[in-house]
Amino acid sequence: QMKTSGKAPSSILRQVIRGIVITVALLIGLAIVFVFVVPRLLSTFWGKDIPPIDDSNMTLRVINLPVEENAFYDLKKISQVVNMDQGPISNSILDSFIKTGGWDDQAVTALLSSNTQALQFYDAAAQKGKFQLPSHADPNKYKYPGDVPVEPMSAWREANRLSTIKAIWLAKQNRGEEAAEEAFKSIIIGDSIERSQSDIMTYLVGINLKKNGLESLSRILKLTVINKEKLQEYKQKLDKYDVVDNDTPFKFEYLYGKNSVMSIVDGDFPLEKEIEVPIGKL
Repeated sequence: QMKTSGKAPSSILRQVIRGIVITVALLIGLAIVFVFVVPRLLSTFWGKDIPPIDDSNMTLRVINLPVEENAFYDLKKISQVVNMDQGPISNSILDSFIKTGGWDDQAVTALLSSNTQALQFYDAAAQKGKFQLPSHADPNKYKYPGDVPVEPMSAWREANRLSTIKAIWLAKQNRGEEAAEEAFKSIIIGDSIERSQSDIMTYLVGINLKKNGLESLSRILKLTVINKEKLQEYKQKLDKYDVVDNDTPFKFEYLYGKNSVMSIVDGDFPLEKEIEVPIGKL
């Protein structure tokens, strides 16, 4: 009778378990070495801090624009009086008025009539031709996340659409020069916002208002006949509202972000402070 050779199953199981434990221990040890020991050694013998970043070119000045010269206060009043709820008039119909030539004269007349005061405030803002968000006049005023107030700007865009509709309405009545002057209001207001010290969102709103004004002016010139002297005057006027090279909105975002991060790093940010994120107000 032959004898069976080999180790007992329990002995083999113990060896397997021991091998697994040793492997896991080695992996944990290597992880500790590479995560904690190696970086500390590298930092001790070869580590070197980079010099502080020179961001002196990112500084901004404090803007002191008198209230009576600031178009912001006229635009702010628009939200209290603008009325876009005129029966069947919707955004799609407004877009049709502005872009495609589809026109309901009675509805347009009612819309403009119900927004006389909003258009007056828009005109007053254009007459000033200067703009500055009071909340962004001092770039060092805010240092905590969520500190900068968000100004609702939807009413400004609604007034811009109303002004565009009024310009086209005037052009359809062969009042070309009046129509062109109305279109210039959006160009002037948009340009003043675009040139101001603000955040990127406000900067983009300014670009949009200016773009709509330029597009409506282009359409008006196709709808009406305006004498050459006036056309030359418009050309010279447009030269004042060329593309704006304004980096202050980007600098403001940088400074505010830097201040917010440093307030957290330095432990100055109150943890109980609530951060409000307005939705639907822009």
